[in-house]
Parts: sequence; structure tokens; C-alpha cells
Amino acid sequence: MTTVAYDGRFLAADGRSTLGNLISGKAVKKIFQLLTCANGVQVQAVLAGAGSFQTVNIVKSHLERNDLFESELIPEIEPGSFQGLLVLETGEVYDLEDKLVPLPAEIPVAIGSGTDYAMAAMVMGKSAPAAVEVACELDVYSGGKIAVFDTETWAFVDIKPAAAA
Repeated sequence: MTTVAYDGRFLAADGRSTLGNLISGKAVKKIFQLLTCANGVQVQAVLAGAGSFQTVNIVKSHLERNDLFESELIPEIEPGSFQGLLVLETGEVYDLEDKLVPLPAEIPVAIGSGTDYAMAAMVMGKSAPAAVEVACELDVYSGGKIAVFDTETWAFVDIKPAAAA
């Protein structure tokens, strides 16, 4: 699946993709900047998705066209095929699953198959990039290049996870 972690500043995701038992990608983009609407107000956001690549793109498109809290037109998503973290520029963080009901998330937060490893690392004081690095060492479905988005500068950054520890 994937590992995504957020520590209140850095949103990090691994780059591995799989097709059955085959590693099919090592630098797959899993964090997306977008403009969405929250209670009628346009807001910058970043979405990090875990699960089916097709489903992540469907959710991204849905969020770009509809209000996060008021949309009645929810795309049909196969149960268990998607988990997402949505960070708004206003500082709010939401966990999204297949029904796309935004659930406020507590920081630190992680999603995907490496959740347990990433959460343990962050609880022990590691940053989100370092936590994803730990998950990549232990979770067979996480690996590859780690992408990092800095919510303070609102930009992707190129940092070594160990340096962000």
C-alpha cells in the first residue's frame, strides 16, 4: 500500500507502488497540491493518498470540484481501496476514507500499510520524513523515494529524512 505521515509541519510519503507481488515503481507521486472548497471558502490544500492510484486521482478530482463538507455527489469508491490525509493551508488536518467524510485528525498522524511503524517513530520524537523512512525499512509495501511537503513554506522540500529527525 503506502506510508504517509504528518507531524504538524512535514507531510511525507514513500514512493513505492506495487502490482500484486511486483514492485512497479520507486518514485510514485502520492502527495498532491490542490485548491478545494471548505464550507464555501476556497483554500489551498495538500492531499496524500494511499491505496489504488486510480482511486487517489478520483478523490483528488472530486476535492477540486466540490466542497469538502457539503458535497452530496460522492464518487463510488470500493471499500478499503483508499485512505487519505488532507492538510488545509489554514492548519486543519482531515483523515479521509472511502466515504470521503472528513474526520479531524490528531497530530501526529499516519495512514497506509506502514502506519504502526510511522506512528511509533513519531511518538518517539521522529519527524514525519524520518518516520516514513522507518516504515520503509519494516513494511514490505512501503519503500522508494520519500517525498516531503513542508506546510510552513507550503512547498515540496528535498531533505534527507535522517536530517529531519
